[in-house]
Amino acid sequence: MFSHSIFANPNAPISNTAFDGGVISPETLGNGNNYASTQGNAASGSLNPATLLTLTKSSFYTSFFVGNTSDIPEVNIRDNDPLEDKVFQYLSLTSESGAIFYEPVGRKHEAVPTSSLSPAGDFKEVNFRCAALGFAGAHKLKSGGSLGISLAYLTGDLDYGTYEGNTLKRFDSDTGNGVRMGVGVRYPTGPVMWGMALKNAPGFLWWKNHKRDILPVTIQAGNTWRMKPGYLFSLSGETRFYDEGKEKKNYLNIGQEIPLGKNLSIRAGAFGENVSKSDKRHVTGGLTFRTSSGVEISYALDAYEIVNEKVKKSYLSFLFPFGNDTHSLRKGEKIFH
Repeated sequence: MFSHSIFANPNAPISNTAFDGGVISPETLGNGNNYASTQGNAASGSLNPATLLTLTKSSFYTSFFVGNTSDIPEVNIRDNDPLEDKVFQYLSLTSESGAIFYEPVGRKHEAVPTSSLSPAGDFKEVNFRCAALGFAGAHKLKSGGSLGISLAYLTGDLDYGTYEGNTLKRFDSDTGNGVRMGVGVRYPTGPVMWGMALKNAPGFLWWKNHKRDILPVTIQAGNTWRMKPGYLFSLSGETRFYDEGKEKKNYLNIGQEIPLGKNLSIRAGAFGENVSKSDKRHVTGGLTFRTSSGVEISYALDAYEIVNEKVKKSYLSFLFPFGNDTHSLRKGEKIFH
């Protein structure tokens, strides 16, 4: 009877991309969404935890969606975003060897027609939310590289109502709990830093009244070249596996970071399924400004197309350092600055 009840549960009424998450790091987005081989930032706990060892200070960090500009209706832009352009994107406490973070993973409010004869009056209204609370750690390898692991607890909420003739006929809700794990490595080879990160490997969300959802496994691997001190060029490939591996998407990520003095860095990049086609790519840029007290303010711009219409989104993050600088404790370690 127990096994029968499991298989009798329906699928949750959410799409395969519902767990893709938001833009947790404007620094990473501005650099063409490269994170496997680049030096770490305060969102490394969710991206590639192995890069935590490149951090030199403990910090409090948070990132936000600022706004967008486009000629298409804003509701169409929100519908294409896994967090529906939720303002808050990420929160973390981070050090060189560990991180604690909170991350909204998915959010969706949509109305799905249930009748072709009366789509405006007969529909199912769905509200979905999922978030992750986790920690990550990194360990230095004898080879000079690093290994990192991230583990997070997932919580989900699902509400949906069935309407007939614009009248609510049935309302259902569900809650879910789960776990996700991420693993990353980063290894120096002369002026080149190689890295690989696996996200949601594995990742599960178990609903009470629906079949469990498997989060899309994401693999990114690539290299970062130090052209000269501070000038970094990154190139990586990324594959996302949806629907338990039945569907996959391949991305190419290209990015560059250039310092303009001690207090300012600028970034530019592109990523997508086909970076040579405007409707298949994202063009990104950004900058980080550092104050004399160590506070960092980062901005990123993401430009892409929806149905041949241009969309530009802006993101912002704030980093507040605390504690002692640990760079002096790690002299000789092969990291990029």
